[in-house]
Amino acid sequence: MKKTSAPDRKKRPVYSYAFKCTVVDQIENGYLSLRYASIKYKISRSTLDDWCKRYGTDPKHMENKNKSLQKKAKEQQRRIEELELMLDLQREIIADFEILTGTEVAKKSLPKPLADAVEKIKRERRKSK
Repeated sequence: MKKTSAPDRKKRPVYSYAFKCTVVDQIENGYLSLRYASIKYKISRSTLDDWCKRYGTDPKHMENKNKSLQKKAKEQQRRIEELELMLDLQREIIADFEILTGTEVAKKSLPKPLADAVEKIKRERRKSK
């Protein structure tokens, strides 16, 4: 019985970042059309279009990048607000604990800015009583 080897697969070429940027620059500046660049460099138009989206500065592609960045920024801002609320709650709990028990936990175990914030909350609570 004759053994057959696996068919030779066509290896996908790997292009450098500099090459990709050069091709995208030529397309964006009008030196080459997308179709002509595809023929000249023997790269599919969809690949070139993807490169233009990733590495280009064309405004129509930048809108997608900006939307993505805005979405990330909005998510991060929401997370920051959530963490700030948690921090405020923790400070208040520590201040209440110190007032009720009479022990100084914040000064001994928290960083100075947090300990100062707890002390401020304690003073405000004592004034309001």
